[in-house]
Amino acid sequence: MKKSCNSFSPFRAPFLAVALSAVLLLALGACRSAFFAGTSNKDSNQLDLTFTSLNTTEFQMFKVYAGDELEGEVNRESGALSIQIKAVDGDILYENKNADSGNFTVEIPESGSYWVSVAGREAKGKVRIVVAEKEKP
Repeated sequence: MKKSCNSFSPFRAPFLAVALSAVLLLALGACRSAFFAGTSNKDSNQLDLTFTSLNTTEFQMFKVYAGDELEGEVNRESGALSIQIKAVDGDILYENKNADSGNFTVEIPESGSYWVSVAGREAKGKVRIVVAEKEKP
């Protein structure tokens, strides 16, 4: 009797089940991976993010002077947002782990570099942080 290549073999079933499970796990894991969909405008004086999906952390470093202010504007439509401003030495100047829509201002205590981070989980909205420079005499 001639054997058909298309016949079902009980030895193929476990391999097929493992392969399908691996593909399913990879597909589900990709849905939760870091992702940013929107527009980003970053430079030495601003961090401006408008996003339909933020599932990652965006960073920007500002070099500012004592007395300058970082002015923030948040418009959270959905999801969760976290905002942090800290000096390069690790001192945290501002932290909001559950940022809602609104405005905030942070005065810079000493000249130097400061990291701004905006993290989102299934977030939609806009975050804008700009440097308001102190008037120089």
